[in-house]
Amino acid sequence: MRLVIAEKPMLGRDIARAICGREVSETARLPIAGNGYTVCALAGHVLELVEPGDIDPKWRWDGEFDESRLPIVVDDWPKRPIEGKEGIVEQVSSLLGECDSVVHAGDPDDEGQLLVDELLDYLGYAGPVERVLVNDNIEANIRAAFGRLEDNARYRPLSASAYARQMADMAFGVSESRLAGMRLRAKVSVGRVQTPTLGLVVARDRAIEGHERRAFYTLVAHVAIDGGGAVDFKLSPSDELLAGDERIWSREPLEALAAAPLRPHHAPGRALETTRDDREADARGHPAPAGRAPRHHLQPERLPLPPRGVPRPGPGDARRRLRERREILGR
Repeated sequence: MRLVIAEKPMLGRDIARAICGREVSETARLPIAGNGYTVCALAGHVLELVEPGDIDPKWRWDGEFDESRLPIVVDDWPKRPIEGKEGIVEQVSSLLGECDSVVHAGDPDDEGQLLVDELLDYLGYAGPVERVLVNDNIEANIRAAFGRLEDNARYRPLSASAYARQMADMAFGVSESRLAGMRLRAKVSVGRVQTPTLGLVVARDRAIEGHERRAFYTLVAHVAIDGGGAVDFKLSPSDELLAGDERIWSREPLEALAAAPLRPHHAPGRALETTRDDREADARGHPAPAGRAPRHHLQPERLPLPPRGVPRPGPGDARRRLRERREILGR
């Protein structure tokens, strides 16, 4: 019998539905057996690192603790079942004694890899373990994934990475919490993630509490349009105007800009559509056909669109004109 260990019950039911050859409801109790498989499920992590004081009495956080006992570092931090999940550990232990091999069906990431691997190590399982990567709950895809089982040893480095991060979090947290507690003379909790996050929240709250209303200035140009109407343009201040700040707090620089005479600005002309063949033909003394010459001077104004009903040149016209140009160049 192959024992499939899923990361959570919902995934376990999806897998059982796909490979056990039987109807499985959304509330079916695990484990579920069929077609040579038995599917069980965890509930996320079922093990946790033990408290430092349970490893060595000198690390207990009490009135006798002093800084000379820091830092707290354990090379191979022992684990224990999380309170309330002891039954899951006992169930898997019992099933491991009956199976021929195990299929690891944790989520396809480092934490999913760790939570099954750590339980197999905790229970001392030494039999063969295969890895299945299930990315969705579609039965056909699950069956296909079980057709591509791999040796779980290939994915053990992911588990080691997650375990190292887990131990680093624990070592940092318990050591810094005790150190901060002794320095502040209060029991405090320090964490690698929780403390910087708390710092962001506190800094934001302080910024809100210390906020002072202050006037800032912007420059808006109200520009009349020939033929009637107007449009407003809002200045996007340069770094020089902002002077390293986010707002302009003084009127003077904007008043100076507003008082400066406006210089008329004309957009440069736009070149007419012209091909390289046209330009080469003109250069060799073969002018373009009537109606299209000259082709390579700057156009001072935008070309009007053809009137409605007049077809625009299509790809066929372009190819025809290209043939004409090449014939001229070949003479």
